Amino acid sequence: MKLFIFAFILSFKVFAVYDQDNRVDFYKLYDPKLKELAKSVAFQIYKDELRGWTFQRYWTIVTRPLSARGVCENERFADQPTMRNDCSGVLVGAKTLLMPGHCITEHYCWNDLFYFMFNYHQDEVTTMSLERHKDNFYKCEKVIKRVYNPQTAVSYALIELNREVKGIKPAKISTNLRIEKHTELVVMGHPDGLPLKIAGDAFVTDEDDSHFVVSSDIAGSSKGSAVFNLETSELEGFLISGRNDYEVSSSGCKRAPVYPYSEAKELGLKAASILNL
Repeated sequence: MKLFIFAFILSFKVFAVYDQDNRVDFYKLYDPKLKELAKSVAFQIYKDELRGWTFQRYWTIVTRPLSARGVCENERFADQPTMRNDCSGVLVGAKTLLMPGHCITEHYCWNDLFYFMFNYHQDEVTTMSLERHKDNFYKCEKVIKRVYNPQTAVSYALIELNREVKGIKPAKISTNLRIEKHTELVVMGHPDGLPLKIAGDAFVTDEDDSHFVVSSDIAGSSKGSAVFNLETSELEGFLISGRNDYEVSSSGCKRAPVYPYSEAKELGLKAASILNL
C-alpha cells in the first residue's frame, strides 16, 4: 500500500481502462437502486463556467467536447461536453457533502469560486441540455472539516451546502473498515469533467485500514468518485487518485490505455476511516 500512497503524492490526473471500458451513462441504468445512488453524486464546477444573472431562472453551462482536450475523436465519449474541473462529491446528509480535501479549501468556499450540481448526466444518446434552472446549483456555505495530507494520502472534506438538497436521498456510509477482495463495487463520478459515468465490475485489489486500491475504469481523472458496495448500497469510500499515463497515438491525440485488473492503481479513501479520524 505504501507504493500507492507515494503515487498519490505525485497527483495523478488522467484515466486508464481495465480489461474493457465498463463506463456507462445514466440513461443506460435500469436498476432503480443504482439510479438512486447515482443521484447522490454531485459535480463541482467553476463559477465562471456558468452564464446567467442572479435574477434569471435558467443558467447556461459553458462546455467543450472531450476531443477538444486532445483526446482522439474515436475514443468513447469524445463528442460529449466537458468542463475544466474533475472533482465530485457525494451527499451524506440533507445538506452535507463529502469530497476529497484537495478539491476544496476554506478560501474557495468563502469566495464562491465553485458551485455544486446534482443530476449532471446524459438523459439520451445524443442530446443533453446545458441550460439548467438555477435551483440546480448549490454553494458551499462552510467547510465543516477538511484534512489534506499528501504524505499519508488522507484527503477529505465535509462541507455544508447553502440549503438542503430536496428529492435526493443521502448516501449511507459504511462503517466496515474491511472490504473483501471479491466484493463487487460500482464507481460513479465525472472523469475529465464529463457528464456522470457509472462503472461496475470494480473490485478491491489491495487495502489497509484507511485506503483501498480498486480496478475501476473511472479513475484518477475523477477525484471524489463515489465507490458503492453493490450488495449493501453503502458508500465504501471515494477515489482520490489514479494512473497518470494517457497514451499518445501516432496521430498525436490521446488514448486511454488498457491494463489487466491485476495492475489496478486507483486509490480510494475508506469512508469508515473518516468516521474514526
